[in-house]
Amino acid sequence: MTGAPEQEPETKLYERNRTEIQNGHPKRKMNDIGGISMRRIRLEELPMVTSPRGPKIRKVVSTDDVAVANVVLEPGQVLPSHKTPVDVLFYVHAGSGYVVIDDENIEVSAGDMVPSPKNIPHGLKAGEETDFSVLVIKTPNPDTLKNRD
Repeated sequence: MTGAPEQEPETKLYERNRTEIQNGHPKRKMNDIGGISMRRIRLEELPMVTSPRGPKIRKVVSTDDVAVANVVLEPGQVLPSHKTPVDVLFYVHAGSGYVVIDDENIEVSAGDMVPSPKNIPHGLKAGEETDFSVLVIKTPNPDTLKNRD
């Protein structure tokens, strides 16, 4: 009886990929996101912290070009309106609620994406039934702008 091949632990796979890159492996390339050409990120495995504004947040990716965070609001919870100096994309990962841009509310649910231009107030409001999980994609990374000053 044959089963699925045993999977290599992720840390060993990462180190093997890094070694292959350093040794000039033809199919492996360096990049700015973790140093290897491809990797899987599982949101539920990333650490979650409570932000000063209230919701729970997971940092997903952070490079000079982009910052991605997973913002999770409990039913009825609000991420207050605020401005950022960069463009933002809101991708609804799970649940439903509202994206607020300036004085406009857009009802959204899993699979929806809403762009928000830089320097325009924006926020989030979870629906009343379920958690509201949103990937917040900022480009370029606003932390990079701070470091340039």
